[in-house]
Amino acid sequence: MACCILPFLAACGEDELASTPGDEPNYFAIPGDATDPESVIRRNFYEETGINLAFSDTLHKEQTGTDAQGRPVYHVETINLSYTLTANDDYLYVLDYITDPDEMEYYAAAVKNILARIKNEHPYSILLVHSINRKEYDSYSDTWEDAYSDPWPVVVTSFDCMAIAMGNSTSAGAEKEIGDNVVKYMLNKKLSDPDTDTKGFAAFSEEWYGADFYETDPEVWHQQGFIQDLSDEWWYPYQDSDMEDFIDAMFASSRQELEEEWAGYERILGKFAWLYNFAEANGYVIE
Repeated sequence: MACCILPFLAACGEDELASTPGDEPNYFAIPGDATDPESVIRRNFYEETGINLAFSDTLHKEQTGTDAQGRPVYHVETINLSYTLTANDDYLYVLDYITDPDEMEYYAAAVKNILARIKNEHPYSILLVHSINRKEYDSYSDTWEDAYSDPWPVVVTSFDCMAIAMGNSTSAGAEKEIGDNVVKYMLNKKLSDPDTDTKGFAAFSEEWYGADFYETDPEVWHQQGFIQDLSDEWWYPYQDSDMEDFIDAMFASSRQELEEEWAGYERILGKFAWLYNFAEANGYVIE
């Protein structure tokens, strides 16, 4: 089942009263007398992890009355993936829901394993779906089109929720791939935080970041500490893209493989060592 999440915090009836966040009930909470399979899975997940679990962006729907034409008016609370602490990204998210109880139970167990790889930073709530399609508005065609950047993300985080696209496979390989993507997303997010000190990584190549690029010999830029192919570039990469390239490599190959591949390139090995140490110190498990 697919659903669109428009970039609004909640859809509400006209008679809804304003309230402060402290007055809001916890719409993630499962009623104590609920015994349906989904409620049991979500309740058990919360009791074991302390994290709220959802399989739909709609947390609460209650009829509060009728309008002048006799049509029902609802108060609806939804998870808004576009809303963060600093911005509203104005994307539309199309979600493919997980509706089968057996799949819900499997994916809930899989996410517990993923959380064990992010030891120091857990979300308030998790929304599990089969897929996430990020769309942006095209004013020329007056339609919502696939976003130019990352239209099928595995992870989207908002103010109080992490949405994870679990795919449709229940294989161990698929679970590890999703776990890698979640850990990589969180690691990149931590490293891009302005409060995170990344001077130790940058020190290996900072004299070249963003500079004009004229080299034709890969040996030169590898000795300078860069692992990506720069043969078609006009400028050296900046630190953020350089760091992302190293992190991608860390999830594509083992540490031993990387150390063997880049033996003799001290700047490159220094960057990998710094990132592995940072990940370990901050509770990110790279398998």
